[in-house]
Amino acid sequence: MRRDQTEITPTAEDHNSTITCVAEYREHVINSSVTLNVQFPPKIQRDSWCLVEGKLLVCVCTSRGNPLPPITWPLENLTDYSVRSLSSSQTVNSTFTLLAADYPNNTVKCISSNELAKEELEIPIGILTDSFRMTDSLDCSRTFDAALPWIAAVCFCLNVVLITTLVVYIYKHRKSKKRKDDKTTDIYASLRKTDDDQEYSVISPQHR
Repeated sequence: MRRDQTEITPTAEDHNSTITCVAEYREHVINSSVTLNVQFPPKIQRDSWCLVEGKLLVCVCTSRGNPLPPITWPLENLTDYSVRSLSSSQTVNSTFTLLAADYPNNTVKCISSNELAKEELEIPIGILTDSFRMTDSLDCSRTFDAALPWIAAVCFCLNVVLITTLVVYIYKHRKSKKRKDDKTTDIYASLRKTDDDQEYSVISPQHR
């Protein structure tokens, strides 16, 4: 019996992936599969953010790890706030909300930890203003204006194709109808000719 041994160094991306071992012995083939359960420390995603909108400070922190890494917000001397957390697979998403006037700092700390390690991230606080919304609206408007000539060109081409198809259909329909009428006229003329020949045919005298 021959044994092959292969060492695998799994990463976080290999979690829940499947590895299959195939053994061949003469005409027999045996295979066995196993699903990897890879444990890895928490990693706070860099798209986490904090914004002041009106009177509220809203922060969102997302972390991924296995075992599942809960998220905490170290808010000393603060009591009037709300935290909502959602988890899916190995990802935790936590949303923190409080009155902006109650928070004196320019950053908010997000902490995520599991049995393997702990990670912290200082998230800078941004401000969502009316001018920011207006800039977004202008950007969308400019994007639409840039795409408008292409949209007009596509509509024009579609109209040309539609009109051309309609004209060809009408032309073929009229041509087909004309052929049908001509055929009917020819048949009628042939029938009339046969009737006239029978009406003026000469009756030969019979000899006794």
